[in-house]
Amino acid sequence: MLITAQFREPALRSDDFFSQIEKLFPITVAIDKQAKNPAGWYAQGDSIEEALLYPVFDAHTPSNAILAVLKHRYAKDAAVTHVAIWNGAQERDEGISVSIQVGSGFFPNSLDVETMNDAFFGTVEKMAAVTEVIVDVLQPQYVSVQPQAYATRKVFDDKPGVGWMLYLPQVITAQQVPEAQALIPVPAAGKKQTGTIIVSVADEVFSLDNPRHVESANHIEMRLVDQDLLPRYADL
Repeated sequence: MLITAQFREPALRSDDFFSQIEKLFPITVAIDKQAKNPAGWYAQGDSIEEALLYPVFDAHTPSNAILAVLKHRYAKDAAVTHVAIWNGAQERDEGISVSIQVGSGFFPNSLDVETMNDAFFGTVEKMAAVTEVIVDVLQPQYVSVQPQAYATRKVFDDKPGVGWMLYLPQVITAQQVPEAQALIPVPAAGKKQTGTIIVSVADEVFSLDNPRHVESANHIEMRLVDQDLLPRYADL
């Protein structure tokens, strides 16, 4: 499963690795709450042994080890930087990576969270909980949650796909998108709603092998476009 968010934060510099990793910390905490055996977070390397040499966090702050690795890697060119970390899982089905890219200029900054197992989070509630943390940390223009190969099955190439779920920073109602199986307000109840997580499949994990799942997501995409609610990448 691939979670993708795009966000703009002009004050976040591409060479400010401390601030970038600080943003990743609450997201990793949210992920660890759903993991069977959380093992810690490490810089991605060419081998497990190499990666385990560089823990990402020292308690709640970026470690000196990861900061030194990134400073060395981008010593000659830090115009665009890409920080990727891994959750230290030895079992492939429990593996998950988180990456943040900053400094592309014309395009927004981006965050990707990728699980090796599409059922890693298991339920809409668990997946939405992680999505809500991403929204709180980044204030993104959208967050999409979908199997990686869904990119070839969505309706519009120039817009985010709905997939399993899609966060948009606006209030979306059931009257606007009756095909959605759930609409989760963001922030949570009790606070002023500023966004909505649109869920295409609420009772199980979204699967490309299930035509009904793909059809549901596609119908929601068309409904959103009909009402000018789904942004183009070029306008983000």
